[in-house]
Amino acid sequence: MKNILFILFCLFIAAFSFAKELTHNDAVKILKDHIAINEKFQDSVTNAKYHEFNKELRQKCEANYENVVYPNLNEIKKLVCKNKDASLLDLYIQFLVSTQNSAAEAPRWTFADMYLSEPELVLAAINKLKGGERKLILQDLEFGFDNVVYMLKKKIDKEIERE
Repeated sequence: MKNILFILFCLFIAAFSFAKELTHNDAVKILKDHIAINEKFQDSVTNAKYHEFNKELRQKCEANYENVVYPNLNEIKKLVCKNKDASLLDLYIQFLVSTQNSAAEAPRWTFADMYLSEPELVLAAINKLKGGERKLILQDLEFGFDNVVYMLKKKIDKEIERE
């Protein structure tokens, strides 16, 4: 019995020692890589004859989002908010602008969460933008904010129903 407990304890400790915390540089690489992949896909759509775009690039872009970007959105948000990381936030906004072709909603929700946590930081980043980019990002923020608030309201409603 002691051996089993010892083995379980070691496995528990090992699981935490292998969990790597996302760094600023990791987050930058994730966002820049996805921007590059998405831009290649968009170029293939733009240059395609009769919408025969590169399906492999589309699959690569979707797989990168689902397997790399999406699982790290919360960690990127934590880095931006905890460290008040304006450069990472600027890159995140660039990521949002470059992925306007995507139907993924989670990046916009994450952006709204960043605003809820650090409104002054987010507004300062938005105020650096001009024209169409500024309009797009404000729309993303509004969309994300509406969804985040809706989800929070649902949580509150469930708590009220419990009582």
